[in-house]
Amino acid sequence: YYNTCLKRYGTKRFKPYNRTMSKTCPSCYNEVESNAKTCIHCGQSFITTRAEDTRLFGSLRDALNRFTDFNSRTSRMVYWRFFFANLIIVFSFLALGILIAMVGFIFEIPILAAGISMLWVMFSIAYSIVMSLPLLAISIRRLHDQDRPAWYLLVNLIPWMGPFIFLLLMLIPGTDYDNRYGPVPHNEEKSWNT
Repeated sequence: YYNTCLKRYGTKRFKPYNRTMSKTCPSCYNEVESNAKTCIHCGQSFITTRAEDTRLFGSLRDALNRFTDFNSRTSRMVYWRFFFANLIIVFSFLALGILIAMVGFIFEIPILAAGISMLWVMFSIAYSIVMSLPLLAISIRRLHDQDRPAWYLLVNLIPWMGPFIFLLLMLIPGTDYDNRYGPVPHNEEKSWNT
């Protein structure tokens, strides 16, 4: 590789890859191999969670891929983007169903209007049921980011005020340090203004 770069570019600016590079353990500050999974001195794990997708519908895809993960953490930006992507999809289904019903009644085809609009409403309900497990998983991971157990989901059962209290809990930022549920998510938001 080094000789190929030298022939192609005529310079020695490219150095061969050194497979024995080392890194420093963040716990004991000893040198370990760069591809080590744990520190041989203190046992610190170097395996980190993968970065979450922070785009609006990317967070939806990420939540669908991790719908069985109830043990790690999710940042509030990913949670709220997932929440709003779901709202956009459900309301677009409902709006399309209402639009089809209106067109059917305008052209005086009530059977078509009622049937297709009911189909769209049923599709919207089915989508909501399917997305309930990813919503549960991402809500638990969001609580874990605040170092709270999943039992805080039961706040939703309080009549009238429960869902509002839960939404306020989802607004609280997570811990800035590794907690009992895992390391800080990689995509921690820099600012809510961007």
